[in-house]
Amino acid sequence: RPFWGKGLATEALLQWLDYGFKELKFQRICAKVFHPNESSSRVLLKCGFEYEGTLRRTLLHRRRWLDEHLYGILKEEYLQTERSA
Repeated sequence: RPFWGKGLATEALLQWLDYGFKELKFQRICAKVFHPNESSSRVLLKCGFEYEGTLRRTLLHRRRWLDEHLYGILKEEYLQTERSA
């Protein structure tokens, strides 16, 4: 918790996206976040991901079904946001 809110996850994700798109030549990267993990969703959106949909009731956690939110980013979207930053 002492490291929450300091932008570390955002910076790490941006580095990973840079490596994935530029070095590994990926065309698309996706991520899934269990609802209600809003912090992780905000990190993805801040890094240029777009919300693509919800996979309903994918995990039973402590006797409660959780949904997964699906996010994705394309190489050209990442490169565009990188140039405008």
